Amino acid sequence: MKTSIIALSGILIVALAAPVGAVTRASSITTARGTTTHAGSASCAGGTCSHSATTTRPNGATSSVNGTVSCGSGSCSSSRTATRPYGSTSTTGSTTYGGGAYAHSSTTTGARGAVYQRSSYGSVTRPVPAPTP
Repeated sequence: MKTSIIALSGILIVALAAPVGAVTRASSITTARGTTTHAGSASCAGGTCSHSATTTRPNGATSSVNGTVSCGSGSCSSSRTATRPYGSTSTTGSTTYGGGAYAHSSTTTGARGAVYQRSSYGSVTRPVPAPTP
C-alpha cells in the first residue's frame, strides 16, 4: 500500500505542478456477454485536479466516479464519490509531504454506512517538485 500511495502522490503532485487542460478517454470491450464502455475525463488548473468517469456494463448497470485533488504548501486534500448499482461510497483524504517524508490518511463511508479509516507514512526516495499555485 505504501508503494501505491507514493506513486499516486507523486503522480498527483507532478500533475498539479504542470498546467494541464482537459484530458478525455473512451474505450470499450466486447466479450461473449456483451459490450462494456468506459468514458472519463480529467482537468487541472490552479493547484486543483478533478476527474470523472462512467462505466456501462452489458446488463445496463452504470457506475460513475467523480473526485478532486488540491495541493499547496506541503499538503494535498482529496475527495471522491463512487456511485454504483448497489449504492454510493465517498472518500476524503489528506497527504502531507516535505523533508523526504509523507503521511496520508483517508476516511471512506461505504454504501451501507460503514466507515473505514486508513493511514500510512513513509519516505519519498525520489524528489518530487513542489506544486506551484
